[in-house]
Amino acid sequence: MDISEEKARLRSEIRARRRALSDDERITAGQAVAERLACLEGLKEAKLALAYMPMKYEIDVLPAVERLKKLGKRIAFPLCIEDGGLRLFIPAEENGFEPGAYGILEPD
Repeated sequence: MDISEEKARLRSEIRARRRALSDDERITAGQAVAERLACLEGLKEAKLALAYMPMKYEIDVLPAVERLKKLGKRIAFPLCIEDGGLRLFIPAEENGFEPGAYGILEPD
């Protein structure tokens, strides 16, 4: 199996595992992420953090985003651009997102 086949297999396996999580498990995992982030030593000095808007079957990282904001951190989100790259933006408003590539919420 070559590397691209292995990557495709792993992506498929991870998607299946994410879909198998219940809503309660996703919520619990999101809260655990928020707790762990707050304890990271390197985060204390950071002024900026990068986050993403979760899709339906992904762990909800928004509790972590809210926790980071309360700690005074600015939060940047990725925006897919035409050449397949990403740019990072800090939304001016809480609801400053719109569906972008693959239906993922991105900064507007």
